[in-house]
Amino acid sequence: MPEQYPYRRYPVQMLSKADEIGQVAHISCGLCNLRRNYLAGDLLKLLGNVSIFDVERHMRCTQCGRKDYMTVKFDLPPPGDRVKMKFRRLVEIKMVRKFIWQDD
Repeated sequence: MPEQYPYRRYPVQMLSKADEIGQVAHISCGLCNLRRNYLAGDLLKLLGNVSIFDVERHMRCTQCGRKDYMTVKFDLPPPGDRVKMKFRRLVEIKMVRKFIWQDD
């Protein structure tokens, strides 16, 4: 009998699936100890349909401006705790056009 491979490959969860389920992202900075809660749907609009494991590398701390201390955890809080949470909501997305000139 062939030997079983001990590791199973699980499907990678995307932000669209996390939005359907109703998961919440807890994003924190380890340097300045800033913690924020985001809805998965807002992150989906901002970042696109990326893996939940890639959200961490896209985020930057609003207080210290660093990217390398950010941690992201997704969970599904019970309704009683969800009512008490404060979420940072996405209001609008603005595209900034910046000109870069080159002198000949």
